[in-house]
Amino acid sequence: MLKYTMNSQNIEPKTIIFDWDGTLVHTLDDWMISILTVLQHFGITNVSQKQIIDNIFAHEVGPLNLGIQKQDLAKFWQMSQKEFEANLDKVYFHEGAKEILRTLKNAGHQLALLTRTSKSTLKKAFQVLEFDRNHFEIIVTGNDVTHPKPHPEGVFTIIDYFRSEKMDTFIIGDSSHEIEAGKAAGIQTINFYPSHNEAFYDHFDLKVLQPDFTITKLEEMKNIIF
Repeated sequence: MLKYTMNSQNIEPKTIIFDWDGTLVHTLDDWMISILTVLQHFGITNVSQKQIIDNIFAHEVGPLNLGIQKQDLAKFWQMSQKEFEANLDKVYFHEGAKEILRTLKNAGHQLALLTRTSKSTLKKAFQVLEFDRNHFEIIVTGNDVTHPKPHPEGVFTIIDYFRSEKMDTFIIGDSSHEIEAGKAAGIQTINFYPSHNEAFYDHFDLKVLQPDFTITKLEEMKNIIF
């Protein structure tokens, strides 16, 4: 593996895998509203935010647990995606997101994006945010894998692409998915837990999964990577 020079020291470049929703960008509120709207379309009301997080945020088939019929599952996701895309103008980056990407890339680290979001939705989000996808050398979306997070398939795809050493590979995300996928792949895990996400994820539940690091601001990654 090639080395790059920083501060007159030879340092091995790291591979850093970023999650998108809830990590680099504020989208959790918008996904929640979109899903609630679609559930109401199907006549499903009185569903709590926690039920949506524990089921729909957690599993592709999670809507079945809340009353969506199996024959309507694909339609549910299509409608949710369309509803979300209609409100992309409300999406914005977490504080320090673009800065940490730029800092890591300029230092020679290998950056990847691993998301359950569809390729088409992600492309539209990039356009709305005027975000250059070349921040990442590889992007793996929900369309690119058979098994999305928390399965480690996407992580292994990225490791194979870079031919990375597991000990020099990190995954950062806001949910249990990234911790579980990273642990299953044998890489280092960083849980991003800003105050905003306290409304969506219980800190104790995430702590039980034993991420290697927990940060509340993206700029704290510098203390881990450098």
